Amino acid sequence: MKHKLIFTGLLLIGLSLFIITLRNTGYTEIFSTLKNFSLTGFIVYISLSLCNFSLFTYRWYIILRVFTKNSSFKDLFCYRLTGYAVSYLTPAAQIGGEPARIYFLKTKDIPLKTGISSVFIDKSLEICASLLFIIVGSLLSIFIGINLSETGIGVASIILVSIIIYVFISIKHEFGIITTILKILRLNKITYIKKNFEKIELMEHKIMHFLKNHPKILLASIGLSFSNQFFIILENFVILKFLGFSPTIIQVFLISTIPNLAYLIPTPAALGALEGGFAVIFNLINITNISAIAYVFIIRLRDLFLVSLGTIYGITHGFKIWKKN
Repeated sequence: MKHKLIFTGLLLIGLSLFIITLRNTGYTEIFSTLKNFSLTGFIVYISLSLCNFSLFTYRWYIILRVFTKNSSFKDLFCYRLTGYAVSYLTPAAQIGGEPARIYFLKTKDIPLKTGISSVFIDKSLEICASLLFIIVGSLLSIFIGINLSETGIGVASIILVSIIIYVFISIKHEFGIITTILKILRLNKITYIKKNFEKIELMEHKIMHFLKNHPKILLASIGLSFSNQFFIILENFVILKFLGFSPTIIQVFLISTIPNLAYLIPTPAALGALEGGFAVIFNLINITNISAIAYVFIIRLRDLFLVSLGTIYGITHGFKIWKKN
């Protein structure tokens, strides 16, 4: 009951933000923007998104191959699609779909600890790249004169750098990243965590073994993480070009930071956060001839395509597993 109330509350907040942005935009401007976007533009956009999704999957694939060879790129692509659908449709921000990925790995006889370790490393790299992207975007904002809180950006930068230094020290001296944090915060006293602390240590050992003994795979994974961000910039550039706007590099970079921020907010499908975020950034960088609502509508059509694929696979594959068992 409590979870349902939280879900409903977050959904109402998202809807409120969406309605406010819609009212401030106007239907005429929305339809005027959408008319300029062609089917060709949408196909190019979808193609880029699928390429980027393949890179996300390949990063997970090379990480998982360190632990086990019992996985195929095709399977992982489908698992990631299903995970994306779960994350998108629930208010669990960027981590809602990870249990689905771990579950599907388990159905392939991949040990639970291995599945959790691979997903944890993969997701950590994704989030760190996203945060770095946001910080760089914020610094660019200050550079071009947009009034943001320099203190807030400075604090965020210090936190990110501190996390990176902490991880490197942990790898060098071989002490647990997760278990150390749990002990410092005294979360290891919680009954559930206390009961499963040894399992957490075993999982962490796998993670530390990967970080220390597979530097080439780690560097390749980091490279793929930055490639993902490059494709996000490219995707936004394509939308803007097909809408008849020629953005500067800084403009398209700043626009590309919005999805990274919006999907951190725990509302289903980042409803309201995505629309409001694009409306604010368009206003700040003086893009007045494109409706933020229409721009997000194009992104949501892409998302609907990916979510539909992930949902169909999740249901059909889940039914096969249920029938088999």
